[in-house]
Amino acid sequence: MFFNKLFRKKPINSENNKLLIVGLGNPGNKYNHTRHNIGFDVIDKLSNEFELNLKKNSNLAQWDSFRFQGTEIYLIKPTTFMNNSGKSLKQFHSKLGKNIEFLIIYDDLDLPVGKIRLRKNGSAGGHNGIKSIINELGTNEFERIRIGISQDRNENTINYVLGKFRTEEQEIIDEVINSIPRVIYSILSNGFDVAMNEYNGYSIKT
Repeated sequence: MFFNKLFRKKPINSENNKLLIVGLGNPGNKYNHTRHNIGFDVIDKLSNEFELNLKKNSNLAQWDSFRFQGTEIYLIKPTTFMNNSGKSLKQFHSKLGKNIEFLIIYDDLDLPVGKIRLRKNGSAGGHNGIKSIINELGTNEFERIRIGISQDRNENTINYVLGKFRTEEQEIIDEVINSIPRVIYSILSNGFDVAMNEYNGYSIKT
């Protein structure tokens, strides 16, 4: 694996800084690999890259953790439905205490397929998962990686986001997902601002 030798699994220390990398999606097989579940697909990729298993279960999420340069890194897939994603994060926030930062990975209708956009804060932009997180945490000050899924103006939005990518789109999305571990490594090694400058506007094209 690209990163596995760089990371170490060690007991969690409540005083350490913690970064919770959260991919948004809906639980259940019928939602697997739909546009709205791209956050889950990214977490699965990261889990494989870091040789984790995501079999630890809270009431509201699947997760695992590792350590990088003194920071405890959590990979999290909320098992609430998308619109209640914030409840899962609030549970982690309450359990883990201080020194917590969130990095949320999710789909964005307003970005073209294959485009990545990093952002440090901001509104929900119409995304119900982000809206739930803002409501539950009481802040919009958390980092995000938005992945473009584009829009089909001729299709109902709910049907579109809960549908699967077309074949030509899936090829692009697979490349995007494969690129995310390098984005995460840049964030962990160099900081979010450097990663933003490096990857904002990054786009996979056929």
